[in-house]
Amino acid sequence: MCIQDIIQVIADVATAIAVGFLLYQLRESRKDQKSQAFARLFDELVIPEFRKKLLFVYSQQAEDLILPNLTESERDMVEEVLARFDGLGFRVKNGLVPKKEALHLFWDLVVRSAQQLYPHLQDQRARRGPQHEYKEDYEWLAKECKRYQLAKAGQKWLSKELDLDDLLKVEPLPIFNLASQSGVAPDDA
Repeated sequence: MCIQDIIQVIADVATAIAVGFLLYQLRESRKDQKSQAFARLFDELVIPEFRKKLLFVYSQQAEDLILPNLTESERDMVEEVLARFDGLGFRVKNGLVPKKEALHLFWDLVVRSAQQLYPHLQDQRARRGPQHEYKEDYEWLAKECKRYQLAKAGQKWLSKELDLDDLLKVEPLPIFNLASQSGVAPDDA
């Protein structure tokens, strides 16, 4: 083996090590970007202003959350809750934030909001027509969160074909409807 062959082998090994290191750095950079995106998302969903809007959604009867029944400020609250969760759905569906972590942290918020806002989704889709999929990433996320909830409870039999309405009927989460808690017991009325 001549010196040129030895130099070539050393150069090839060095190149392979450099490529391996570059791939490692790219992977770590991508993880860091996802972590930063997830941290920003978490901040968006836990700020007090958003929590108040979510509390409003929880405090109403689901059928009262249809846009014609709401004031302008109430409409804005409903639309912001939908927009934030639709954005979360888009990010999770497209791999911009880790799905496992997003489902683990936000499943109950999304499922409860879906239980409350499903009549609103249906109303808006009926008004806009079949060619417009209103808040499809939100619906996708709500289905994923509901499946996550049911899998945690040991139910893995659910078909992927079930629509959101049918999924929400399986073991619905309690909604602590503040509007119905007037302080007067039903027997006192």
